[in-house]
Amino acid sequence: MSDCIMTLPLRVEPFTEDFMGTLSWGVLGNLLLRISEKHATANEYGYEALIQKNKAWVLSRLSIVMSELPKTYDEFTLSTWVTNSFRQFTTRNYTMRKASGEVLGYATSVWAMIDTQTRAPYNIDQFDVKGTFAERIVADDVPIAPPERIRLRAIEPVASYTTGVSDIDINGHVNSIRYLQLLLNLFPIEKYRQERLVRIDIMYAKEAYCGDELRLFLEHQEGGKYATQIVNVTNEVVVKALFYFE
Repeated sequence: MSDCIMTLPLRVEPFTEDFMGTLSWGVLGNLLLRISEKHATANEYGYEALIQKNKAWVLSRLSIVMSELPKTYDEFTLSTWVTNSFRQFTTRNYTMRKASGEVLGYATSVWAMIDTQTRAPYNIDQFDVKGTFAERIVADDVPIAPPERIRLRAIEPVASYTTGVSDIDINGHVNSIRYLQLLLNLFPIEKYRQERLVRIDIMYAKEAYCGDELRLFLEHQEGGKYATQIVNVTNEVVVKALFYFE
């Protein structure tokens, strides 16, 4: 493991799978967040370093493309590195491989640094007084097509949800991957049995908190693409996402 690229050896443990015996998308999402924090901490830009200065990373966008999901007891590796930085935003990439080295999938994410007191964006260069952040950037992209713009015409929600204690993370708002799990639940179990989910693009627009009432929308677009969104009671978009099935 270098300072610039972190690789973790992992295994699909029992109870981290979905009903088909493969690593669940929710657990995969949390693994991406976990390695992001571990890598940031190893480079002095993790939670503890930021929170002391009233700063934090928030996830803005996430795209995941999987050719295959590992099964129970399968060993695999997950790697991450930062590939770009601009003002308050940084782009982080991921590669997931079998123990043999064969690629299982890729992911890319955009994170923003914010001031936790004002919730306003904060320029990374102002935090990086040592000038070391740019030195740790690896200019190595992953083969993921840019996400499409997410548009919905649906006017009636297909589900509603009131957030509870188990949805809230250390930052005091709904966990990023919890939104993904709520959206995954919009599809019937038969769809996952008959088709394969191969890509997810998710965009985070606004935070939700404990006790918020949310409305969930789903719209089938061309082919196997489905647009979704979560809206709060004041009709503000909290999250948008595209799901691609084959």
